[in-house]
Amino acid sequence: MATSGSYLTSQVVNAYTGDGCPDRANISWSATWNQSTLQWEVTWSANGAGYTNNYYVTIFSGTVTATDANGNVLQSKSMSGQIAQARRDVQLVAGSFNVGIDTLGNSSINFSAVFRIGVNGASGESTGSQSFTLDAKPQGSVIASVTSPVSVSSSGGACAVSITRYSNSYTHDVTWAFGSYSYTATGVGTSTSYTIPASWLNAIPSSANGTGTITVVTKSGGTQVGNAATAQFTVSANVNPTIGSVTVAPRGTAYSAGITTVYIAGYSTALITASSVSGVQGSTISKVEFLRDGTVISSNTTRTYTYTTGTLNGSSATFSVRVTDSRGKTATKAASAITIKAYATPSFSSATAYRSNSSGTATNDGTYIRVVATAVATPSENSITALTYATKATNSGSYSAEANIGSGVIASGFANTTSYDVRIKATDKLGNSSYKYFTIPTAEYTMDFKVGGKGVAFGKVAETDNLVDSAWKINAGGGIQVGNFEHPNAGNSQYQSVDIDGFAATTDWQTVPNLSLSAPVTGLYAIEALAAYSNSSPSGVAIITRSASSSYNDYRAIVDRGVSGLTDGTTQYLNCSCVAYLGAGSVALVRVRYAWNGNNYIRLRMWLL
Repeated sequence: MATSGSYLTSQVVNAYTGDGCPDRANISWSATWNQSTLQWEVTWSANGAGYTNNYYVTIFSGTVTATDANGNVLQSKSMSGQIAQARRDVQLVAGSFNVGIDTLGNSSINFSAVFRIGVNGASGESTGSQSFTLDAKPQGSVIASVTSPVSVSSSGGACAVSITRYSNSYTHDVTWAFGSYSYTATGVGTSTSYTIPASWLNAIPSSANGTGTITVVTKSGGTQVGNAATAQFTVSANVNPTIGSVTVAPRGTAYSAGITTVYIAGYSTALITASSVSGVQGSTISKVEFLRDGTVISSNTTRTYTYTTGTLNGSSATFSVRVTDSRGKTATKAASAITIKAYATPSFSSATAYRSNSSGTATNDGTYIRVVATAVATPSENSITALTYATKATNSGSYSAEANIGSGVIASGFANTTSYDVRIKATDKLGNSSYKYFTIPTAEYTMDFKVGGKGVAFGKVAETDNLVDSAWKINAGGGIQVGNFEHPNAGNSQYQSVDIDGFAATTDWQTVPNLSLSAPVTGLYAIEALAAYSNSSPSGVAIITRSASSSYNDYRAIVDRGVSGLTDGTTQYLNCSCVAYLGAGSVALVRVRYAWNGNNYIRLRMWLL
């Protein structure tokens, strides 16, 4: 192999060759790789130094043809002319052509020539051909493969490069470039790898993917060979935004009431706070979402990391925060699950009210009233904030002001000739109250006639005109006749009462929960519903009954009228009553209609006649 060469054609036969006249052609060539060309020329050649006699004229003609290894003509040139003085090394013809390079970098060239030479009246032919294999054209290596895409996590991502080189002596400078970031490895043979650091992702703060370039420069010694080779690679961001912590704290009505450590259904909200939230490697937070049990309950794009829920219900909840950054990557972090405790209005562990003497000893003719009560708040973190009582004469309309019960109270000023109603009230931290009601009878008398003679009572003081009243049971073995109806079992009369405080009705004829009485035996019953309300405008109250075997409701009595314009401290009443024949197990209930805001008290009473 070579980058230049020459050869002589055959000696001219029959031509005049005396006196050093030229007798053959010299074909020489050289390859110039920087331009990828091969140059050639044809000159005279002779045995002597050339003939200097001007009387001899050399006449020449001929053709030079260059072909490649496959016989394809690369160049062909003809020549003709004369030279007055035949001298050695006079150029007859020259040419140049591009050199083709096969995959190994080698080229084969064939030169062939035919000349006719005439000197001093004699002529002859000179021919010759020869093939040459050129040295490999020095050229840069090529990139065989590149790792792409490169998944770059917080610890980076490896990008490998494989190189095909044309000489084992070649080395390479390999450069990875991404945005304004770059790195160059030198002295590389046929392969290398570089771990792209996560910091390079700062070049794509708003995209999950980006494109970089790999450049391979081939060197022989310290000199670049050929052109640099380039290839692209894709970077895929595999980093997520971060959330340091998520906390949940009680808020809402219960919290404001001093219940700060637990969540109470219907009274608590939750304050959710995400801390130390940030994008990563140049990204920014574009959306914040708050979730309860995996369901989004709020979101914002203003990077607000706190949220207060609505009123909590249920028994438990797990809150979490999810953030999305400008690359579309997300991170989610959950707080510890919370327990939501059930709430109930205060319940009485014990409650009693009775006539007594000044020492609190029960006596039917005392002028004192002994009141004792204990109550429990639910849940246990709640507490009873007030345990009070109020009284009124049974036949009057308004209770007295509330007074504290403490561990028990003995109140004076209750004439034994008057019956009194005692209302015990338990209030918790949330401001909700429950009530117990007691009737304190008069002093006990076998028979008493009311002043004026229009009322009579047995076992008590007669207090009401036109009424036969009894504090004792009445044994009417022969039965009791009311109008045209005779009660079949009057000897077993029974009395029941139930009440509720603070019920709010917002729909038409809503049944009051937890306010019902059940008939213990089949019989004729007197039923009364009484609703006391203040600062609200109720529309109606009704008594309904339901048989034990059916859900059908039978309206027994209805009072349907609205009251409006009530002012603070005003109390109004709606009451209705009826007589109904009920089977054993039948239930009496109360319904109220519209606009009850919770400032009310409802009582249901039932007598077996």
